[in-house]
Amino acid sequence: MSNLKPVQSTDEARARGRAGGVASGKARREKKSLRERLQALLDSRVGDMTGLDAAAHALFERVLSGDVKAFEILAAHTGQAPRQTLEPIDLPDVKTVADLPAFTAALLRAVAGGRLTVAEGNQLAALAGVHGKVLELSELERRISALEKGDAGHE
Repeated sequence: MSNLKPVQSTDEARARGRAGGVASGKARREKKSLRERLQALLDSRVGDMTGLDAAAHALFERVLSGDVKAFEILAAHTGQAPRQTLEPIDLPDVKTVADLPAFTAALLRAVAGGRLTVAEGNQLAALAGVHGKVLELSELERRISALEKGDAGHE
């Protein structure tokens, strides 16, 4: 793959950039053309149905035959997708870094008890980690301010 070789000159960099720009424009035009052709098909008539109705019917037939991906597409487009928000669970407040172990233990219990999925537990644990870093920075800022105030009086 020649495009992975390092650029040797500014002329070569310009040539590669120009080629990339041309290729990008071509790809955008092809995508636009495909979108327009697909829209024309969806708007056209297929027997007594529109193309959109026929596509929806075909998707539904695939769902009925057990196609999981078709079911996911159908569910996502009809508002029946799996939950994207957490069910309310009781978690302890995290006001200091010292509160984090109790919080993560409660997360583990919620995952183990099936009240949270592993993915939800991981997301909440990641948020707790970020919150812990914010708490640490806040505590450091408080300590530095206290030291600076104390030092100001000794000059």
